[in-house]
Amino acid sequence: MKFTDFSKFKDDIDKFLNLAKNGEDVIITKAGKPILSMAGISKEDVEDYILAKHYKLDKKAKNIVNSKFLNHKQVKKHLGI
Repeated sequence: MKFTDFSKFKDDIDKFLNLAKNGEDVIITKAGKPILSMAGISKEDVEDYILAKHYKLDKKAKNIVNSKFLNHKQVKKHLGI
């Protein structure tokens, strides 16, 4: 896990993006307080991340068609993923 101040992050953003891309968690601080975290994500994990972080989106997607539940493939189609 790498901690960096926001000003250092801005000055060398590519370095920190590469760290996150390669599996390193990056915590960005401002005035010594954490304000942002970054972690890499694979193409395969994006769908799970979206659904885990945005449970309301998943709930709405299940009720798109006449309050009927959709199967996983239909949910993905409606969400465009």
